[in-house]
Amino acid sequence: MRYNFDPNGFWGEERSGSTIIKESNKTLSLLITIFASLFSRFTGLLTQVVTAWYLTPDDFGLYAIALGITTFTLIMRGGGTGLIYQTLRPQEYASVGGGLVRIAIIFAFLGALFTLGAALPAAGYYDQKSLAWVLVSMAVLAVFNHLSLYPRAKMASQLLFEQIAWIDVFTSAVKLTVAFLLARNGWGALTFVIAQICSTALQVILCSCWAKFQRDDFKVQPNWLAPTLAMIKYPFLLSVMITLTDQVDSFIASLFVPLASLGVYYFSVSLAAQPIRLVAATISSVLAPYAARARDNAMLEKQSVSSAFTSSIIFVPLFVLGIATIYPSLEKILWGEKWQESIWPVVLTSLFLVYPTVQSVLEGPLIGLRRWNLYLNLLSWRALSKVVGVLLAILVIKFYDLRDSSIAITLVLGVGSLGSISAYIQIRRVLWKFKVDREMYIFELFATPLYALLAVIGTQGLVSSILKPLENNSEGFRVQALIEFALSLSIYSVISLVLLRFAYLKRLKIVIILLPTTLRKLLCKLIFISESDLNLSQIEIESD
Repeated sequence: MRYNFDPNGFWGEERSGSTIIKESNKTLSLLITIFASLFSRFTGLLTQVVTAWYLTPDDFGLYAIALGITTFTLIMRGGGTGLIYQTLRPQEYASVGGGLVRIAIIFAFLGALFTLGAALPAAGYYDQKSLAWVLVSMAVLAVFNHLSLYPRAKMASQLLFEQIAWIDVFTSAVKLTVAFLLARNGWGALTFVIAQICSTALQVILCSCWAKFQRDDFKVQPNWLAPTLAMIKYPFLLSVMITLTDQVDSFIASLFVPLASLGVYYFSVSLAAQPIRLVAATISSVLAPYAARARDNAMLEKQSVSSAFTSSIIFVPLFVLGIATIYPSLEKILWGEKWQESIWPVVLTSLFLVYPTVQSVLEGPLIGLRRWNLYLNLLSWRALSKVVGVLLAILVIKFYDLRDSSIAITLVLGVGSLGSISAYIQIRRVLWKFKVDREMYIFELFATPLYALLAVIGTQGLVSSILKPLENNSEGFRVQALIEFALSLSIYSVISLVLLRFAYLKRLKIVIILLPTTLRKLLCKLIFISESDLNLSQIEIESD
């Protein structure tokens, strides 16, 4: 008997074409959103590349200080409403949406006022006059950020992921354009904030037009305040923890390390963290609404978490460590060794990001299932690991009187190593809570990261051997860097495909069978299998 895969997690006999099409909507939504997020994150990466042409480590350091300050002035965020929005079913907007919007606006304006109040004192303390203007701009951005969440969440609840995707594509292009113009004209750290304001304001307008709001979505029920406050109790605490886990390391480091060193650290971490923003934020934004529909069904809840883990642990290590493989040559191509001090921090950050990225993917189902206690625990440990890691790094820096690039490397080692250990422990805890097969996840937690690390080492060894005869070549260093980049990317991609083809074929088939026809055929050719091999028997499924 042959079986088809159900995206909700069940295996059964072959069903009608209409049923299969309906069940593949989740995968298609995910693909569309990933494409848009890939574009938006790529433009985010381009934004960092472009700004790095014109801005200095001091500019990045100043922006990192501002982010660190807003860790505390904007700690309330929207009162946790952003998390609640992601869990709402379409019919719930009329009953609780209006109250949540009001709470969000109140908290957003309070945060903006606190940020405005901190502008002048912070500028005086750090002796950076432009810091005040950066903080004023971030106060404005905070309001726009919370105004954008409600219409976007309404669209997600209606599964309008294609429309969300196109909005992301357009606003990302606007952000890149504005950032380029401002950086080129010497706006310094303000470049980052103003570009985000323009992009977010446009997102508010477009999402509001597409969200199909009704008057009931903004009305409040009689005596609405008490039940709304009760609803946001845990999400509010979660928002506080999310804020603390964001840039608390930059804030603490800003009190002890030079501005330029802080800039190199922030630049390196934000650049290497692009995979987290691409993979985790994108997939979580899709998984949360779908997990919300599985809420209160133990079997579907378990499958939601298990699927998120399996998908992420297979692909995340290969994707994240790819940054470590190509960045040394890429830095020479893009900036001509202007940011050479960032090479080791970026490579080390990539190595440490594997488990935190997988944990971030798992947070999507937890939000949709409203497992607030468990999610709060994850965030608490993440915040604690950051604080302890940066404090240990600062102690080492001061004790050994480290300077220049050693400061950024030490900060990465302190924060990254503890963050990775914490994420590993919390991943195991989440999977244990949902009773996922222990033998499976213990093996996967080590196997793919180890394979990916060996792929990086193997790639570097092969590239070094190939390039050794060219070391004394008279060609410019950018030409040699371009050759090194092309070789690194090609070899690493081939090794990764070989790994997926022979180590994860059955699980790869599960993913491929749900893809659109054109993409499915292309991937089948890349990994040398025929489409007729995509059906899996029950024995194969159980053995996997």
